[in-house]
This record gives sequence, C-alpha cells and structure tokens, in this order.
Amino acid sequence: MLLRAAIFYTFVLLMAWSIEGNAYDTRYASLDCKEEFNQQRLNCTYTVTERLKVSNVLAIINGQPVKIEKKSVSEYPSSNDEPALLILIDTSDPRRNKSLQQFIKPQVAKIIKEAFQKIPKIKIGLSTFDSNLTEVSAIGKSKIELLDGLSKIKCDGQSTAFYKSILDAIVNLEKAKSNRKGIILISDGKNEDKAYTHLDVIKAAERAGIMIEGIGYSEKPVDETYLQTLERLSNESYGKFINASSIKNGDDVSNNALAFISGGGHFSVDSSKLYGNLKIEAILGLTSNDKIKLESSAQVKDRRNNYQKFVDIIKMYWEAILGISVFLVIIMILSRRFIGRKIKPELNFGSLYELGSSETKYPINKSSIKIGRAQDNDICIKNTSVSSYHTELHFRRDGVLQITDLGSTNGTVLNGSLITKALLSDGDVIELGDVRLSYSKN
Repeated sequence: MLLRAAIFYTFVLLMAWSIEGNAYDTRYASLDCKEEFNQQRLNCTYTVTERLKVSNVLAIINGQPVKIEKKSVSEYPSSNDEPALLILIDTSDPRRNKSLQQFIKPQVAKIIKEAFQKIPKIKIGLSTFDSNLTEVSAIGKSKIELLDGLSKIKCDGQSTAFYKSILDAIVNLEKAKSNRKGIILISDGKNEDKAYTHLDVIKAAERAGIMIEGIGYSEKPVDETYLQTLERLSNESYGKFINASSIKNGDDVSNNALAFISGGGHFSVDSSKLYGNLKIEAILGLTSNDKIKLESSAQVKDRRNNYQKFVDIIKMYWEAILGISVFLVIIMILSRRFIGRKIKPELNFGSLYELGSSETKYPINKSSIKIGRAQDNDICIKNTSVSSYHTELHFRRDGVLQITDLGSTNGTVLNGSLITKALLSDGDVIELGDVRLSYSKN
C-alpha cells in the first residue's frame, strides 16, 4: 500500500514538473474551488475557453498530491449547472445596418439556438448599446422571445459609450443566479468614453466572476486595428476573441462562440483532513496528450481538536524542534562550568562631586583611586592647577577611606587645611589647586 502511494505521489509530482513550461495559454483557463462544509468536500470547477476534451484530472494541494475519485469528476455543464450568458451588440453606427441585418443577426440567432440545444439550463439575455445600454430581452427569457427581440434590433445610435455600457451589462449579469457567467460582446472596438477605461471593465468582470468573449467585425480593412480593443478585453477576462470580419464571406463563427461558457468540468476531493488557506493545482490531461496546469486557492474550516493540532505542529516543525532541543542541551552542558560561581558585586565606596558649574560626578568604585591631570589616572581632571598625579584615595581594611597627597605642586587641602594624609568623612570638601570636590558616601 505504501509503495503504491509513493509511486502515485511521484507520478503526480513528475507530471506537475513536466508541464512547468506548458504551451497552453492559461489566460484562457481558470480554476475555482470552494468547500462544501456539511459534506466535507472541496468542490472545484475548471474553465477552458476552447472545446477541449479532458481525459483525466490530477490535483496537488499545498504541494501534496491528492487522489480524485472517478465518480467525483464530471464535464461542464452537468445536470446541476445553469450558466448565464448576456449577448451584447454594438448598434452605435447607422452605417452598419446592412452588416447587422445580413451577417450579425444570423450569427447571433445560430448562437442562441445552439446554446439552448447543447446547454438546456442556460439563461440568456440580449442587450444593445450605443450611448446607453438597452435591454432587449431580460436574462432568462425563452428562445422564442430572444429571437423575436433580435429581429427588432437596428443600428440607430450616434455615439459609442463602449466601456460604460459593458460596465452596466456586468451589473445586470451579476444579478443572475448562476455558477458561470459570460458576455458575448459584438462590436467594432471603437469607443468614445471619457470617464471609463479598459481597467475599470477588467476589475468589474473579475470581481463579478464574468468572462467576456469579443466577436469583432470591421466595416473596412482600415478599421481592423480597432479590434485590438476587443482582443485585449477578451484575453484579460478569461474570454476568447473571434475576428468575425470574414463572416461576410460566409464563414460561421457560432460553432466556437459558446466554448468559453461551456468548456470545462468539475471535480471534488475529501476535505475532512484539510484546513486553512489551501494552494490548489489542477493538472488537466487532454485527449490530445497535452496538459494544462491551473492554480487556485480556497479557505477550509479547521475541524481539528487541540490534540490533533498539537500533533500536526510536531509533525510540521519536528526538524526545528529537534534542532532547538539539541542547541539547548549544548548550552546547558557548557553552562555547567559556570554553575555555583559567584558574581562579584560592583564596588561602591561613594562618589566625588566637582563643585562649581560642571557638577561632575566621579564614582569611587575601586579600593584605590588615583586623581590627577594625566590620562592614566582613575579620575582625570583637565585643569592646569592640578598636578599630573595629584592625590590618591585608598579604602582601608577597617572600612575607612583615606586621602594621601602624591607630592603635588599646589598640595591637597581638606576642609580648608593643607594635608599630606587624612581620613575622609561624608561631606568633606577636597581642594586640588583650583578644583573643589565634595565627598559623599551615598
């Protein structure tokens, strides 16, 4: 059993590594995963915008391969899926009426009929736009109502609120109850918006989970460059761009128009032992022997009790815990040599305070303190009236502090009397030349 599991994990990881340079453009595919808590299942829906046949699905969660039961894999749309589609037609230029009647309407009619035939529970709406968005048939209307509404459309606008109309269409489609939503945008790509931009549309579509497929057509070859607007919009919203300028020559674009809303499938995995923020990778194996790697994330509620959490922490960080434990043992062994040693307390025999403007404090923290102008004294006083080695303080065994003159030029004066050696008491004033110091025991 362990050998089979090891072989499976190795195979999945090698599969993931082998498609790091996958040639399939994942802008046209996406993965969305959510937990169904009551059933302890992590349900994932993958979207591909082409009619690709998926033969197998492999999943990797937080770097670990996860087995997917065959019964939990299904193609999209399943019997429970109700995708929503809004067909949006640009009617801003009366000069396009001929193209609208002869080429665009027949193609849209084919798309509507094919959608109801192949996706029984699909909800479709039909709108047009010029300077404003106009709803022709609300989302969810029947095939007959949609085709009737389509027959009445004509190009009679005078300006093109391109981005603003798409934003309004996203708001309308967002209200539909559906697990997949898409807009088929039929336009020549020209826009006259002043306050709305491409980025506004992309952000709104991403927030609402809506894909946009652009079907572009131009009246003249010189207008072909305007179709780049539609192409970029499609690419960045996980849709697909179709250049329909050739439909005047009889080409049919309806066959590929629904791939972005109907391609993909579902799979689910047991989430009873999963928790926290998960990084999910799905590797789709195609019948063409190609592979697609998609990524998503999901938040799964933590069902573990405190004991399980403790055990999982040990498993996750056992190397760090072992390393820290070894380090602490080494520290304890090395510190044994210092156990029992007494730390010498800092000596404190009082302080000298320089009287005058500076009021400098000189702590007496040694049993013998030399005072003078030279740098190597314990207390160095930079004053020309002080000798290089002027006087010395010495703490005697009987606990009394003694002051001794070291043969200074100006002598040592204690409380107004010139001395060679004397005992110090709290509050005594010492004069070293022009410098006056006060002794304090505290």
